[in-house]
Amino acid sequence: MPRLSDKQKRWNSSELIEVFIYLNSNFNQWYENPYEACNKAMKATSVSRATNAIYSKVYKMIRAMEDYLETGKRQACDIMWKDQLIHDLVYRIHIKIKERKAREENEEAIKRKNLSDRILELDVKMKPENTNNQMTGAEATTSSANQINTEVPQLPFSLDTIDRIPNEHILKTECHARELAACLRKPIDFGYKEVRDLTEKITHRQNELKILIEEANDKVERLKNFNA
Repeated sequence: MPRLSDKQKRWNSSELIEVFIYLNSNFNQWYENPYEACNKAMKATSVSRATNAIYSKVYKMIRAMEDYLETGKRQACDIMWKDQLIHDLVYRIHIKIKERKAREENEEAIKRKNLSDRILELDVKMKPENTNNQMTGAEATTSSANQINTEVPQLPFSLDTIDRIPNEHILKTECHARELAACLRKPIDFGYKEVRDLTEKITHRQNELKILIEEANDKVERLKNFNA
Protein backbone atom coordinates (compact mmCIF):
# COMPACT_ATOMS: atom_id res chain seq x y z
CA MET A 1 0.00 0.00 0.00
CA PRO A 2 1.54 3.39 -1.00
CA ARG A 3 2.68 5.73 1.76
CA LEU A 4 0.62 8.92 2.14
CA SER A 5 2.42 12.21 1.63
CA ASP A 6 2.44 14.92 4.32
CA LYS A 7 -0.27 16.80 2.43
CA GLN A 8 -2.56 13.76 2.43
CA LYS A 9 -1.94 12.74 6.04
CA ARG A 10 -4.46 14.28 8.39
CA TRP A 11 -2.96 16.29 11.21
CA ASN A 12 -3.82 15.09 14.70
CA SER A 13 -4.15 17.23 17.81
CA SER A 14 -0.97 16.03 19.51
CA GLU A 15 1.17 17.04 16.51
CA LEU A 16 -0.24 20.55 16.36
CA ILE A 17 -0.03 21.03 20.11
CA GLU A 18 3.65 20.07 20.13
CA VAL A 19 4.46 22.38 17.22
CA PHE A 20 2.58 25.39 18.61
CA ILE A 21 3.97 24.93 22.12
CA TYR A 22 7.46 25.02 20.63
CA LEU A 23 6.71 28.11 18.51
CA ASN A 24 5.12 29.97 21.43
CA SER A 25 8.12 29.15 23.60
CA ASN A 26 10.49 30.25 20.84
CA PHE A 27 8.48 33.09 19.41
CA ASN A 28 11.50 35.20 18.40
CA GLN A 29 12.66 32.38 16.15
CA TRP A 30 9.27 32.27 14.46
CA TYR A 31 9.04 36.05 14.06
CA GLU A 32 12.54 36.45 12.64
CA ASN A 33 12.58 33.34 10.42
CA PRO A 34 9.33 31.31 10.34
CA TYR A 35 10.64 28.58 8.05
CA GLU A 36 13.74 27.95 10.14
CA ALA A 37 11.63 27.95 13.30
CA CYS A 38 9.44 25.20 11.81
CA ASN A 39 12.55 23.25 10.89
CA LYS A 40 13.75 23.45 14.51
CA ALA A 41 10.27 22.53 15.76
CA MET A 42 10.38 19.39 13.63
CA LYS A 43 13.72 18.40 15.19
CA ALA A 44 12.68 19.27 18.74
CA THR A 45 9.35 17.40 18.67
CA SER A 46 8.13 13.96 17.68
CA VAL A 47 6.34 15.33 14.61
CA SER A 48 7.45 13.26 11.63
CA ARG A 49 6.63 15.73 8.86
CA ALA A 50 8.71 17.78 6.46
CA THR A 51 9.54 21.38 7.32
CA ASN A 52 7.49 22.61 4.35
CA ALA A 53 4.39 20.79 5.62
CA ILE A 54 4.78 22.17 9.14
CA TYR A 55 5.31 25.71 7.91
CA SER A 56 2.33 25.53 5.53
CA LYS A 57 0.00 24.20 8.25
CA VAL A 58 1.12 26.73 10.88
CA TYR A 59 0.84 29.65 8.48
CA LYS A 60 -2.66 28.65 7.35
CA MET A 61 -3.88 28.25 10.93
CA ILE A 62 -2.53 31.63 12.02
CA ARG A 63 -4.05 33.22 8.94
CA ALA A 64 -7.39 31.54 9.64
CA MET A 65 -7.30 32.95 13.19
CA GLU A 66 -6.59 36.46 11.85
CA ASP A 67 -9.50 36.20 9.39
CA TYR A 68 -11.82 34.94 12.11
CA LEU A 69 -10.94 37.82 14.45
CA GLU A 70 -11.43 40.35 11.65
CA THR A 71 -14.58 38.96 10.02
CA GLY A 72 -16.05 36.53 12.55
CA LYS A 73 -16.10 33.81 9.88
CA ARG A 74 -14.49 30.44 10.42
CA GLN A 75 -12.77 29.08 7.36
CA ALA A 76 -10.47 26.06 7.09
CA CYS A 77 -8.55 24.32 9.89
CA ASP A 78 -11.60 22.66 11.48
CA ILE A 79 -9.44 21.09 14.16
CA MET A 80 -8.66 24.53 15.59
CA TRP A 81 -12.34 25.18 16.28
CA LYS A 82 -12.87 21.77 17.87
CA ASP A 83 -9.85 21.64 20.16
CA GLN A 84 -9.73 24.48 22.72
CA LEU A 85 -6.04 24.00 23.54
CA ILE A 86 -5.03 24.28 19.88
CA HIS A 87 -7.28 27.32 19.53
CA ASP A 88 -5.62 28.99 22.52
CA LEU A 89 -2.10 28.24 21.29
CA VAL A 90 -2.82 29.68 17.83
CA TYR A 91 -4.49 32.72 19.40
CA ARG A 92 -1.49 33.35 21.66
CA ILE A 93 0.98 33.38 18.79
CA HIS A 94 -1.36 35.66 16.81
CA ILE A 95 -1.43 38.14 19.72
CA LYS A 96 2.36 38.00 20.06
CA ILE A 97 2.79 38.80 16.38
CA LYS A 98 0.33 41.69 16.61
CA GLU A 99 2.00 43.16 19.72
CA ARG A 100 5.47 42.82 18.24
CA LYS A 101 4.48 44.61 15.04
CA ALA A 102 2.79 47.40 17.00
CA ARG A 103 5.86 47.86 19.20
CA GLU A 104 8.18 47.98 16.20
CA GLU A 105 5.98 50.53 14.44
CA ASN A 106 5.93 52.68 17.57
CA GLU A 107 9.72 52.46 17.97
CA GLU A 108 10.19 53.33 14.31
CA ALA A 109 7.91 56.36 14.63
CA ILE A 110 9.87 57.59 17.67
CA LYS A 111 13.19 57.15 15.85
CA ARG A 112 11.90 59.02 12.81
CA LYS A 113 10.62 61.88 15.00
CA ASN A 114 13.94 62.09 16.86
CA LEU A 115 15.78 62.18 13.55
CA SER A 116 13.59 64.99 12.24
CA ASP A 117 14.00 66.94 15.51
CA ARG A 118 17.79 66.65 15.35
CA ILE A 119 17.90 67.81 11.73
CA LEU A 120 15.65 70.78 12.56
CA GLU A 121 17.84 71.58 15.55
CA LEU A 122 20.90 71.67 13.28
CA ASP A 123 19.04 73.95 10.89
CA VAL A 124 18.13 76.34 13.72
CA LYS A 125 21.73 76.40 14.96
CA MET A 126 23.01 77.27 11.50
CA LYS A 127 20.73 80.28 10.93
CA PRO A 128 22.11 82.57 13.69
CA GLU A 129 25.72 81.95 12.62
CA ASN A 130 25.05 82.74 8.97
CA THR A 131 23.02 85.80 9.96
CA ASN A 132 25.86 87.06 12.15
CA ASN A 133 28.34 86.59 9.34
CA GLN A 134 26.13 88.55 6.95
CA MET A 135 25.77 91.39 9.47
CA THR A 136 29.52 91.52 9.91
CA GLY A 137 30.01 92.15 6.21
CA ALA A 138 27.30 94.81 6.08
CA GLU A 139 28.62 96.61 9.19
CA ALA A 140 32.15 96.60 7.79
CA THR A 141 30.94 98.22 4.57
CA THR A 142 29.06 100.96 6.48
CA SER A 143 32.02 101.59 8.72
CA SER A 144 34.36 101.94 5.74
CA ALA A 145 32.05 104.48 4.10
CA ASN A 146 32.00 106.61 7.27
CA GLN A 147 35.81 106.64 7.51
CA ILE A 148 36.71 108.08 4.10
CA ASN A 149 38.99 110.70 5.62
CA THR A 150 40.63 108.33 8.08
CA GLU A 151 43.10 105.56 7.67
CA VAL A 152 41.66 102.68 5.64
CA PRO A 153 42.10 99.35 7.48
CA GLN A 154 43.68 96.23 6.02
CA LEU A 155 41.31 93.79 4.30
CA PRO A 156 39.66 92.00 7.25
CA PHE A 157 37.65 89.49 5.22
CA SER A 158 38.71 86.07 4.01
CA LEU A 159 36.72 83.94 1.58
CA ASP A 160 38.62 80.91 2.89
CA THR A 161 37.14 81.55 6.32
CA ILE A 162 33.65 81.82 4.89
CA ASP A 163 34.19 78.55 3.01
CA ARG A 164 35.51 76.76 6.06
CA ILE A 165 32.76 77.62 8.56
CA PRO A 166 29.73 76.38 6.53
CA ASN A 167 31.67 73.38 5.24
CA GLU A 168 32.39 72.28 8.81
CA HIS A 169 28.68 72.37 9.59
CA ILE A 170 27.83 70.49 6.40
CA LEU A 171 30.21 67.71 7.39
CA LYS A 172 28.77 67.59 10.92
CA THR A 173 25.22 67.46 9.54
CA GLU A 174 26.03 64.60 7.18
CA CYS A 175 27.90 62.76 9.95
CA HIS A 176 24.88 63.01 12.26
CA ALA A 177 22.63 61.69 9.50
CA ARG A 178 24.88 58.67 8.89
CA GLU A 179 25.06 57.88 12.62
CA LEU A 180 21.30 58.04 12.97
CA ALA A 181 20.75 55.98 9.83
CA ALA A 182 22.94 53.21 11.23
CA CYS A 183 20.60 52.95 14.24
CA LEU A 184 17.50 52.44 12.13
CA ARG A 185 16.48 49.09 10.70
CA LYS A 186 14.37 50.45 7.92
CA PRO A 187 15.35 52.87 5.10
CA ILE A 188 15.15 56.55 5.99
CA ASP A 189 15.28 58.15 2.59
CA PHE A 190 13.19 61.04 3.87
CA GLY A 191 15.92 61.84 6.41
CA TYR A 192 18.63 61.97 3.78
CA LYS A 193 16.42 64.19 1.62
CA GLU A 194 16.06 66.67 4.48
CA VAL A 195 19.82 66.60 4.97
CA ARG A 196 20.38 67.25 1.27
CA ASP A 197 17.88 70.12 1.37
CA LEU A 198 19.64 71.56 4.41
CA THR A 199 23.02 71.24 2.68
CA GLU A 200 21.67 73.10 -0.35
CA LYS A 201 20.41 75.90 1.92
CA ILE A 202 23.82 76.17 3.58
CA THR A 203 25.57 76.29 0.20
CA HIS A 204 23.17 78.98 -1.01
CA ARG A 205 23.80 81.12 2.07
CA GLN A 206 27.51 80.49 1.70
CA ASN A 207 27.39 81.93 -1.82
CA GLU A 208 25.45 84.95 -0.58
CA LEU A 209 28.12 85.56 2.06
CA LYS A 210 30.82 85.38 -0.60
CA ILE A 211 29.07 88.06 -2.62
CA LEU A 212 28.76 90.33 0.43
CA ILE A 213 32.41 89.84 1.35
CA GLU A 214 33.58 90.53 -2.19
CA GLU A 215 31.52 93.73 -2.29
CA ALA A 216 32.90 94.84 1.07
CA ASN A 217 36.50 94.14 0.06
CA ASP A 218 35.98 95.96 -3.22
CA LYS A 219 34.77 99.05 -1.37
CA VAL A 220 37.73 98.88 1.00
CA GLU A 221 40.09 98.76 -1.99
CA ARG A 222 38.36 101.75 -3.53
CA LEU A 223 38.70 103.67 -0.27
CA LYS A 224 42.42 102.89 -0.22
CA ASN A 225 42.82 104.21 -3.75
CA PHE A 226 40.77 107.28 -2.87
CA ASN A 227 43.05 108.16 0.06
CA ALA A 228 46.24 107.41 -1.90
